Amino acid sequence: MKRPTRTKISILMCVIVLVTLACQLTPQTPAQILEQAKQKMGELQTYHMDMTLTMSVTGATITITARGDAQMPDKAYMTMEMLGQEIEVLMLSSSEAYTRMSGQTEWTPVDPATLSQSTGIASAASQLQITDYATNIVKQQDETVEGVACYHLSMDVDAEEMMNVVNPGLSGQVSYGSEPARMDVWVGKQDSLIHKMSYDLAMVIEGQDTDMSMMLTFSNFDEAVDIPTP
Repeated sequence: MKRPTRTKISILMCVIVLVTLACQLTPQTPAQILEQAKQKMGELQTYHMDMTLTMSVTGATITITARGDAQMPDKAYMTMEMLGQEIEVLMLSSSEAYTRMSGQTEWTPVDPATLSQSTGIASAASQLQITDYATNIVKQQDETVEGVACYHLSMDVDAEEMMNVVNPGLSGQVSYGSEPARMDVWVGKQDSLIHKMSYDLAMVIEGQDTDMSMMLTFSNFDEAVDIPTP
């Protein structure tokens, strides 16, 4: 092989390497980080979730906590604590759901639609649909979530669209101000998975000012889960 040919090949290889490195080093926009995270979350088979939901109505505050596991596409087993009571929630499909009070042995069949309207957690994955209505996505200072280095993204979300995802049973019964809801998402830098998300929403229900906030953390991605059978 002639020397000029080898030189040309060497130059071409260097150009390819430099272009590849440039692509890898190009910072992603906040919207791109969010979109990739949603895609990666959609590829998961299982994950663990912890939730804290707080609602404040004219000075009275109700806090609901929940923890449990989800198995795609529509199975979930969670334990909720609400108003001093512990309730087990079991979703086996979009058409089969059960609840069981603490101390009971028998499961009670419930309407999955009613369950989602009353708890807002029938499908943990459905919370990610809220980001479909996000605008003004901004990258905040990076943070660490349970030892995982994360991008912190904040965004505005249409309040009515958010409530239609979180609790569709209240649709038509709620009014909203002119300000959008606030949502934050923490995306792992290495795995592009969502490790934490939160939102804050102000609304008026039956004439009463109501503030709602939710915090969700996700972990144990694609690890084995135990979904009981009634």
